[in-house]
Amino acid sequence: MIVLFSLLIVSCGDYEDAYSPQLALDPVLSVSSEEVVLNQKQSGETAFTLSWSAGSNDGTNSAINYRIEADVDGGSFDNPVVIDAGKAAYNSHFIVDTFNDLLLNSFLVSGGSEAVIAFRVVSVPLDDRATVRTSNVVKVKIKTYEPVEVPEALYMIGDAAPSGWDSDNPTPMTKSPSIPGVFTYQGELNAGDLKFLTTPGEWLPSYQKGDDDNTLVLRTDFDQPDDKFMIDQAGLYRVTVDVIDMTFQVEALASSPYNELWIIGSAVPKGWDIDDPDAMFQDPSDPFVFYYNGELLAGEMKIATARDYGAPFYRPVSEDQPLTATDIQLSAGDPDYKWVITDPGPYKITLNLRDNTIHIEAFEPFERLWIVGDATPTGWNIDNPTEMTRVDDYVFTWTGQLNAGEFKFPISTGDWGTSFFMPYFADESVSGTSMAFRPPGSPDLKWRVQPGEEGIYTITLDQLRHTISIVKQ
Repeated sequence: MIVLFSLLIVSCGDYEDAYSPQLALDPVLSVSSEEVVLNQKQSGETAFTLSWSAGSNDGTNSAINYRIEADVDGGSFDNPVVIDAGKAAYNSHFIVDTFNDLLLNSFLVSGGSEAVIAFRVVSVPLDDRATVRTSNVVKVKIKTYEPVEVPEALYMIGDAAPSGWDSDNPTPMTKSPSIPGVFTYQGELNAGDLKFLTTPGEWLPSYQKGDDDNTLVLRTDFDQPDDKFMIDQAGLYRVTVDVIDMTFQVEALASSPYNELWIIGSAVPKGWDIDDPDAMFQDPSDPFVFYYNGELLAGEMKIATARDYGAPFYRPVSEDQPLTATDIQLSAGDPDYKWVITDPGPYKITLNLRDNTIHIEAFEPFERLWIVGDATPTGWNIDNPTEMTRVDDYVFTWTGQLNAGEFKFPISTGDWGTSFFMPYFADESVSGTSMAFRPPGSPDLKWRVQPGEEGIYTITLDQLRHTISIVKQ
């Protein structure tokens, strides 16, 4: 008898310490669906639900424990799979992936085939004087799936990818947190071919072009065809790869509606001067995203699309909209809503014109900052990276030898899962002056000192304004 405790159950009814006498005899069992098709894309969702009425405690006032028994259709329940549902529980939700595993491993149903599973519920009063009772049997026809192993990461490589054919530093994609097997990339692509690696520095396994422009195939041997997808012209794209459904999609994105934006108002340094406003910074890797990082005063602000008070402005959607709200509107007239800063200090603002959202967050400066990488004196030692010197509230500096290699800036030590200051592109030149702040899991990009560029450098990094100066001495 196999006992599965909570693997297949999301929730059951509330527990009770005592149970009122019941006159009913056997519990009555029902099922939410008699035919179910399991799908790995819905792995964490409910496949179906069993529900039952209360059993009888024969007037003993005893609580009742319930268990679910499952067997193949036609079985005698002599050796069932048993799930303990608990006391005063009247339903049980079966999860797609764990139930599929149960069918494949315990019932030995092959992936992609159908099986009929019979269920019943047994009510067991905790008082031995009461009778154990068994419900009616319900049957569910279920189609299983063969689980696909989803890689932890996926990388683009090829002439079209920003990092080209550098297998040691391929362009990372973003793993969907909600859709199993889906990876996406949004940004600039070059004209050329494209395929996908699972591990930097390893050419196999890889995902390649299959029978058509929207089909993936997994390549595990160098003797297999090395077909690639083709990007016809350079531009801004969204790439979606699904390693469960084995599909590939590429979508050309429209240009950003604006390439320049400004913040005006009593909350920003230049105030209401529309002729010389405070400019926002356009993300070099995503032209739909704009930043403003700096100190704000107590006051109001809105975002100008032109140096003209008659032009449209990005504004909040209501008066006194809290800074935690992300909604925005584009409006040229009344009502003239504005964001209100009540607590002056450093802020980081991110405006996304693709999904029309804004994030306004007070910034708490980091007390310490480090530099790590094979270009630095301590190499890739995250436990003891080279520490920088803090010169004021926001600025850090460091002077020392940089060798040929890569580097980036962690905000803590001892954990590669920390956040980093990084460049916007892979292998960024030391001549770059802007940088991004990347939370854990975001693309792992670094500055690179090329052979022949080694020497003593002074690095000055502004953690608020996201600027960097890397100057050879």
